[in-house]
Amino acid sequence: MSHIRQQIREAVATAVTGLACGATVYESRVYDLPKATTLALIVDCGDEAIEYTTMTAPRTVQAELEVKIQALVINATSPEDSRDTLLKEVQVALASNDLSGVLKGVGLTLEGVETAYEDEAETRMMMSEMTWLAVYHFAENDPETAL
Repeated sequence: MSHIRQQIREAVATAVTGLACGATVYESRVYDLPKATTLALIVDCGDEAIEYTTMTAPRTVQAELEVKIQALVINATSPEDSRDTLLKEVQVALASNDLSGVLKGVGLTLEGVETAYEDEAETRMMMSEMTWLAVYHFAENDPETAL
């Protein structure tokens, strides 16, 4: 198995794949997007806060992981409308989603959305980054299994 962080990232990418808007989903942005891309979602993990909730070995850990989803709209006729559709569909896909049991309880919580614009040269791009919070627990000696 993989670290719970990876399981969460992969489960989020799966949950937002195949949305009606037709966006292509990427699990990270190490490489440039293909030139023909018009709508894309990039899923990645951000900061993670750790707190030990027990003091008996092996200790239980509570982790709060930021899951970042960038919604990219490139050279669209109505970029705001396309962006808002992407955001809506992601919110619907992740509402009360326990990510196939990786998260226990409520699932992800939407923390906020930030928007940026790029209109230089031939490419006009709008990007909104959604920050979701994933809270999970694990034994310190088993970061592959959520409790």
